[in-house]
Amino acid sequence: MLSKVNSATLHGIDAIPIEVQVDIAKGSLPSWQTVGLPESSVRESRDRVIAAIKNCGYSFPRYRITINLAPANIKKAGTAFDLPIALGLLVSGEIVTQEKISSWLVVGELSLDGSLKPIEGALAMTLMAQEKKYKGIILPQSNLREVYLLRDYNIQGAHNIVEVVEYFTGHRLELCLPSGEPSEEPPPSYPLDYQDIRGQDHAKRAMMIAAAGGHNLLMTGTPGAGKSMLAERLPTILPPLSFQETLETTKIYSITPQTRTQNKNNFLLSRRRPFRAPHHTISEVGLAGGRSHPRPGEVSLAHNGVLFLDELAEFKRNVLEVLRQPMENREVTIVRSQAAVTFPASFILVAAMNPCPCGRRYSPKEECYCTPGDLQRYFKKISSPLLDRFDLHVPITAVSYDKLHTPPLGDNSYTMGEKVLCARKRQLTRLKETPYSCNAQLPPRLTREMCPLPPEGEALLSRAIDSLGFSARAYDRILRVSRTIADLENIEKINKEHVAEAIALRHLDKIVF
Repeated sequence: MLSKVNSATLHGIDAIPIEVQVDIAKGSLPSWQTVGLPESSVRESRDRVIAAIKNCGYSFPRYRITINLAPANIKKAGTAFDLPIALGLLVSGEIVTQEKISSWLVVGELSLDGSLKPIEGALAMTLMAQEKKYKGIILPQSNLREVYLLRDYNIQGAHNIVEVVEYFTGHRLELCLPSGEPSEEPPPSYPLDYQDIRGQDHAKRAMMIAAAGGHNLLMTGTPGAGKSMLAERLPTILPPLSFQETLETTKIYSITPQTRTQNKNNFLLSRRRPFRAPHHTISEVGLAGGRSHPRPGEVSLAHNGVLFLDELAEFKRNVLEVLRQPMENREVTIVRSQAAVTFPASFILVAAMNPCPCGRRYSPKEECYCTPGDLQRYFKKISSPLLDRFDLHVPITAVSYDKLHTPPLGDNSYTMGEKVLCARKRQLTRLKETPYSCNAQLPPRLTREMCPLPPEGEALLSRAIDSLGFSARAYDRILRVSRTIADLENIEKINKEHVAEAIALRHLDKIVF
């Protein structure tokens, strides 16, 4: 007897529909065969399914069982096929009818006692089920918080396989439904605030420009000057995640095992923007993503948020070069023999480094003993193409004793965030007919169209290019930063002062390097 159950597998952060076909050949010797390019985690479902069915009191057919996962040309991985395989066997055993389950998508991992364990990618699978117009989705109850934003869709969560059988046989009207209010939580609050930092007014201004336009930023300064503190507070002035951004971010974290473990499998949709700060010993795979079964790296985990690289010159050069594609295209593609997987990677890159190996090169109180050879080897780790992709270069100097003991001055994070939000709204209005959401994302053609300069601004920029030797890429980035500065000041047209500030925030590479 043949039965069919709709299920899904992951490809990148998206789900692909899979039909689980279960055939029981009566009158033959007992055996179990799984076909359709299953990986080891899928093949191991045999023992889990058999034990779960028996321990829940259902009879297990002792005939030849063939499981086909169609289409057969796609690799199947993960433990989400346990429940659909078990249901297929129960349909063949006439415990559940094929008609009842044919319009549902079913996913879930089984324990030996029949209880359901959380799976990876539940949000992506629910989105796919909604797009394919399935009647609803059955998944583990512990995945319900993850799919809460899609609560208007028919989502049913179960604790064990017995509840699923009772639901399909009419003995249970409904299973667990998504609950809680994570999507309606107040704007995210942070324990950090820019008012904690004394002095560094020019650096705070640069951070606000970076947040307003989504610009990448490089800080260079002596140790202890406050570079890390400035970077860690950048999320406090960024706008909360939108509905679509929340879905994208949750889909990425949903398929990342270490983040699910940290959240104890109770993943909450949050409006906080991600902040990732990997150690300088990270590998290329850790940064960009990869492995045999591709997983997101730090650049994707920072999607819609901030990626902070402290001690930039201490990273291996080949690791830093991985950043060039995601910085330009806002996505990263992992190519394997079977297929290519693309992960989103739209982030603000903030980097910090010392001006020399010892860090005392520009210190007014300490002497630097680094030789020209030391400096050359130190800066050689950062290539010119990578440096060119930073929109803002900010020198950070040590704060004097007097400033450290003054009361907090200047705007706090809330006030800075309000200014950033207003600037972002101006950009969204201007870019509503395009797929872009902030100035840093503009391609060259739209940059020239949306960032026209006045004659005096053109003359100033022309002189700066002649004297400092900016590249064509740097020219476009100066235009975008000028546009962001004008947006922050709520001014429609870019003026000469905006261009001058953008140049001042860009020329550090020609002085230091």
